[in-house]
Amino acid sequence: MPFDPKGPAAMVLRGLPIDPNVPPTPTTRETFFQQSRSCSCPVADTMVLGICRLLGILHGPKIPPQSHIVRDLMPTTKEGLGSLPMHRDYARQVGDQAGILWEPQFLILYCLRSGSARSQAATIVTDYQRLYQRISKNDRELLRKYKIQMKMQFKGTDDIRDLGGPFCSIEGGEENRNDLSITLHNGIPGATVWATSPDARETSEDMERRVVQACERLSDTAMELGEHVLLQPGDMLIINNSRCVHGRTAYTPQLDGKDRWFIKCYVSNGLWKAPGQPSCGGYGRPSTFPSLDYPQ
Repeated sequence: MPFDPKGPAAMVLRGLPIDPNVPPTPTTRETFFQQSRSCSCPVADTMVLGICRLLGILHGPKIPPQSHIVRDLMPTTKEGLGSLPMHRDYARQVGDQAGILWEPQFLILYCLRSGSARSQAATIVTDYQRLYQRISKNDRELLRKYKIQMKMQFKGTDDIRDLGGPFCSIEGGEENRNDLSITLHNGIPGATVWATSPDARETSEDMERRVVQACERLSDTAMELGEHVLLQPGDMLIINNSRCVHGRTAYTPQLDGKDRWFIKCYVSNGLWKAPGQPSCGGYGRPSTFPSLDYPQ
């Protein structure tokens, strides 16, 4: 599956062992952003580390506190969480412009707790090839020619910032479908986009609007086509980050210790020369080794 271009872009392994007594799901932002991670589920950690090592080498971006090779994914607020838009994690097309030369080949999600009936959510996965076939020829041309810049307005403020650098949502795939790359930025609720051409002075307001609408249609189609995967304890979802985009359905956390809790890992088979990118390591420095932090 991971290395055959004709194989699936994602797969689920079910019924893997987890710890007999999984502690309550962490609930505080302090736990989420702590500099060191405690190993509260050694059986699950051992299982995910072993399987990931079969795919390549576990690593993380050198952006504390996200740099741990094993991370906990759980809600940190009781506010209802809207659907997470379709995206690729740390897409190189976005990062290259921002000086972040790092893109994982695989994203691993290992379920420790699926959540109560009121707080469950499904992970959505869409293969590039299916998505490419569903969008119009005109949208393909627009998204190849013009770049998109993501922005985010911080809640409760007038502060608007760029997210990464400008990127083309579609690259390759014209002659060799295996070279196809579709990029949707890391899904951050509230983010907006606008369009630029290689020479922004030649981009009319009408063209910007058309490109933005094409990007929105691409994102909506990816969500519509996506396969919904509801992970249960002991299930592991392996996503080929180079061949598909993913997102999440909306849900409302309860912060009662029973919310969904996943272990999240990134894996790459070639840390310095991953296919299609100049380097797969470091933060702002080509060919540097990525973070390999794991608490002892």
